[in-house]
Amino acid sequence: MAGMKTKKNRFKTLSFLVLVSVLFCVGVAMANETDKEKKMFMMSDAEETAVTVNGAGEFAIKIKSNPTTGYSWAVQEITPGDLVKFKQVKTEAPGDREGSQPPLLGAPTYEILTFEALNPGKVEIRLKYRRPWETDVAPIKTHKIFVSIEPL
Repeated sequence: MAGMKTKKNRFKTLSFLVLVSVLFCVGVAMANETDKEKKMFMMSDAEETAVTVNGAGEFAIKIKSNPTTGYSWAVQEITPGDLVKFKQVKTEAPGDREGSQPPLLGAPTYEILTFEALNPGKVEIRLKYRRPWETDVAPIKTHKIFVSIEPL
């Protein structure tokens, strides 16, 4: 009788672990689907880039940065302003796709600026690379992104 209870407990434990594993896999798959919906564009060292976004929704600009020096990218202007809305910026260290690791001191990282395309049309996004507290100093870099938002 004691052997039967042990087998039942093992079966329950194994069933529970299988269920947890399946739920974990489903959660990861759903998270990956969400990431696929956001279009990511890697910026080069050039001062201008052109990208095309198909339909409304989120898209992101990934650009090299070094925030431990105090410099960061910021949106200077979006023209016209009714086609695209700036949502957020986050820092991603090389090899850290989740943005969970703090950047190493002095090491280059990436900043990911997320936008939402609201309507079809052509937009110019101007970014500036500067220290936020140095308001009377010109940015050390700028980047123009020409976005063409195509209707679905």
